[in-house]
Amino acid sequence: VLVDPCHSGTICDFDEIPEWKERRVRAVSISGCEDSQTAAGTGRGGQFTRAMTRAVQKLQQDGEKSYSTGKLFNRTLMQYRQHKLEGHSQNLSVHGCCVRPQDMVWPLQPRAQYVSPANSPPLCSMPKIAVLEDRKRHRWRDCISCSSSRRSASQPQQPHVLQPKKIWHQQPVVIPRQPARLA
Repeated sequence: VLVDPCHSGTICDFDEIPEWKERRVRAVSISGCEDSQTAAGTGRGGQFTRAMTRAVQKLQQDGEKSYSTGKLFNRTLMQYRQHKLEGHSQNLSVHGCCVRPQDMVWPLQPRAQYVSPANSPPLCSMPKIAVLEDRKRHRWRDCISCSSSRRSASQPQQPHVLQPKKIWHQQPVVIPRQPARLA
């Protein structure tokens, strides 16, 4: 379980809920901060998420074919410390249930060459625009011509007009309640 919101240190509190151990569930949770902390965002992902994606890329560059969750966590800590925002600190944490993080293989290892979004150039150097969604809220959107594909440094960027993307409003899904059944 990976979580990067504020106050998330014990979101999967394996010690407080005995059913985890009674059922012998093997699980690991990694959270971006402690319960008393806020998680730093960058506008392009949280600091923990960005550190983890950088760690995955670095492990692959180092020739690691298979690695444990514990090894990834340690590399994530290193990446976090190297790239953390000034004036903000958060303590990343890892918790295991019926398994130690170093004994669990990390299940999300890329098969092809991986580049962390944190190490990728932004989609567009053009400024974002505010699109009026209704009278009270605005949403920030990238320009249309840049949002569908990444541009490389070798492709010169042509001047273009910023236009809002079409915003789709999803209707809420109503699920009818069913009466509880007695056993």
